[in-house]
Amino acid sequence: MPNKQGFTPGPWHVRDDGRHALEIFASDNRRLIGDVLFDVPDAQRQETEDNARLIAAAPDLLAALKMLLYVAPMYSENPRIIGALFLGTIYLTPENKS
Repeated sequence: MPNKQGFTPGPWHVRDDGRHALEIFASDNRRLIGDVLFDVPDAQRQETEDNARLIAAAPDLLAALKMLLYVAPMYSENPRIIGALFLGTIYLTPENKS
């Protein structure tokens, strides 16, 4: 069920369908968010996988942006703190902690 913002809440993850696509699913593993087709040469396979992971990261990226917009006015005199907070939000998501 979409949330009040109109999109499926995260986290989302990528799964290879074993045939021709990387599927992006919601956390319940039942809701398909989208497919990234990979009928591409092997040299482009990594780029295709990276694109699928980027799409799957959308909910986390949105959360990081919202946090950045919230804290930026508090630290406007020290942009290095804002950068550190933003990078920490992206790289310390539960999926990336392992």
